[in-house]
Amino acid sequence: MIAVLQRLDDGQRLRAEAAGKKYGSLLAIGAAYLLVCLATGWSLPCPFHWLTGWDCPGCGATRLVLALAEGDLAAALTANPALFLASPFLAYLVLGEEWLWIRYGRPVSLPGQRWLTMALAAVFLLYGIGRNL
Repeated sequence: MIAVLQRLDDGQRLRAEAAGKKYGSLLAIGAAYLLVCLATGWSLPCPFHWLTGWDCPGCGATRLVLALAEGDLAAALTANPALFLASPFLAYLVLGEEWLWIRYGRPVSLPGQRWLTMALAAVFLLYGIGRNL
């Protein structure tokens, strides 16, 4: 990692450090939440489910992460199959866009970004509807 940072110019290095702080903070918050969930069994309720009684496309995300933390891939897949299977594509979109911002300092579209975003939106919409039928 240090070798990669040494090859970046000053602007790229500053953007990489900002991204590192951003994602480091998100990971720390996520890890703290995970520890609370594991220690107490308590998790945040889904506001969509609370308001409507229906499962949203993200319902089960906490159970998915808890299952992954325990190494149980089958339980993770059961908790939210759409999110589990879409995770590599979501990571590509988020991390790829972040890398291009670090590299060029301006918004640059990823290859296939538009169609992948539309496909994922359609999958989550259909999954959200289908899981409530």
